[in-house]
Amino acid sequence: ADREARTARLVRRAVRLDPLGRAVVDLAALAEAPEDLARAVAARVLRCVGGRIHAPRAASLSRALARLAGGDERAFTLGGCLVAARGGAAEFAREAAPIPDLPVAAGAEARWDGRFALRVGAAPGGAPPYRVRRLDDRAWSVLRRGAENPVPPRARPGLPALWGLDGPLALPHLSAEHRRGAALAAEFRPARPLAGAGFAPAADPC
Repeated sequence: ADREARTARLVRRAVRLDPLGRAVVDLAALAEAPEDLARAVAARVLRCVGGRIHAPRAASLSRALARLAGGDERAFTLGGCLVAARGGAAEFAREAAPIPDLPVAAGAEARWDGRFALRVGAAPGGAPPYRVRRLDDRAWSVLRRGAENPVPPRARPGLPALWGLDGPLALPHLSAEHRRGAALAAEFRPARPLAGAGFAPAADPC
């Protein structure tokens, strides 16, 4: 219980989440912590952002932490995440890997990729059946038109988009004025939260 409490305190001090499903980790805070706690925090971040049940092995976590602490800014993948360090912080985003499509119906609620809670509305102009799939370049080129707040490139592969028979219909993470109706709502609510129900994403994207 004491170890869990210390891990939770380090998570609160070192990690910021945003609604896009990314995490930014303060590397100095991890470096000041005992190695076992730093590994525990890294494991929680990887499970949370990567959507996986199990964390990488301790040896893999130790190598990753040593790489980040050494100032290596080359991005690498681990535990379903793309990890990139810059300016004393490391960004964890969902890896651009295949994510199975999720068939959905209007009015349905579902969980996608172990990370996002979805609510599906009627899709204006879109014919069923509908499916939720990873945001790819094609969907991005269609859905972002006219949007003033493009989603950061590293976050895109980990976001859900709604598709119909004729192509992409909705991306809930664009600004409100550029969303297409209420076709899809998505809330970052990972199956493996960082530190229990009391830990919530930051209000603004990192």
